[in-house]
Amino acid sequence: DKIIQLPFSMPIASYQIDQFLIDSLEKIGYMDERQKENDEFISALTQIANLTVGTNPRARKRLCNTLSLINIINLASEESQAHEDFESTINFALVCLQIAYPFIYNQLNKEPNFVEWDEETAQRLKLKPLTEDEKNILNSTEEFDEDWEKILYRMCQKETFISRRVFQISTLFNKVRSIIPEGKNLEDSMRDILELSSVTNLEAFDKQPVKDLNLNHLLKSFKSKFFPLFKEGKSENIRTFEQHGARIVKNLTLLYKKENGLKHYIQFAPRVIDGKILFWIGSGGIELLNSETKNFNEALSNAGILEQYNAFKSDVEQFQNDNPMIDKFEIYDSVISWKKKLYVKPRFWFGITFKNEAELFSEEGMKKVIQISNDFIQKSETLLNLSVKTGYRNL
Repeated sequence: DKIIQLPFSMPIASYQIDQFLIDSLEKIGYMDERQKENDEFISALTQIANLTVGTNPRARKRLCNTLSLINIINLASEESQAHEDFESTINFALVCLQIAYPFIYNQLNKEPNFVEWDEETAQRLKLKPLTEDEKNILNSTEEFDEDWEKILYRMCQKETFISRRVFQISTLFNKVRSIIPEGKNLEDSMRDILELSSVTNLEAFDKQPVKDLNLNHLLKSFKSKFFPLFKEGKSENIRTFEQHGARIVKNLTLLYKKENGLKHYIQFAPRVIDGKILFWIGSGGIELLNSETKNFNEALSNAGILEQYNAFKSDVEQFQNDNPMIDKFEIYDSVISWKKKLYVKPRFWFGITFKNEAELFSEEGMKKVIQISNDFIQKSETLLNLSVKTGYRNL
């Protein structure tokens, strides 16, 4: 007898793979009965799966196993869970991205506000520049006509496999952006949901900091200490302040309102650097105006506020140089694209270093945080006033 080998293609289409996925997600408790009957929710999940792990039943089974593991780990560690449909959908997309395109997922994990990916991102990753012909071709393509999409395209050229899937990846990112509800901050939403999927991120596991730190617990403790102290020590022109967002994961965001009616956010973002706590105080940015151009200085010049902004920038840079409490400082001149509109949105951050949690929560440590918080709010007032001057905000 002889053994004869013949090629045979598995009839994947006959597996009813979409129903297999939905049944598997229901079995592991990722969706409830209401969500299973929600055609829009189901359609989004199946589209995302097709864009990432594909239609192979084994790949989809691996996806469900990963989601089940993440759910178990987060429940055991008392981490927050995705509650709203949009959060569940984006969490699903991020896990799919982590499995199918880990390089892109890791970049997103480092810079969650992907619509602000720019040349600074490209330089950090040493991405190959685009030729003029490539720029012209991408500008005529819906998936890559925005600046951040071109950065994504260049990221994908780093690996052969993902370079062949570049259109699917861009479609996925735009799908995620469209899912975030109007009025929700993209960066905050992405950071919160990334925290849920990061427990199975191998790069994060391989690069554990010297000092382990539960940011969720630290920020909850910080909030309990900061709120009563800030109520007593805040600037007189701050009328009210409250937590913004229901959950605390990696950042704590406060919404404050001033006596003149202007309101803005201040964020606290502790990070572990070289075994110490680098406590960032800042915000995701202050919108100054809608723009017709992607050039930051040109947009400000057209609005007649370039000189005032440059004076603000010089002032805040000099302030941080002269302030011994500030160990790190970052400022970004950003023009972001959101729902086909351009927004001029500069942002800046002050960073204070603490040896450990005890030093942060000491009387002296909390005094530093309150002082720099008031300084940040005071410096932000210049930008808020500029946004009033351009007509973007009203008093």
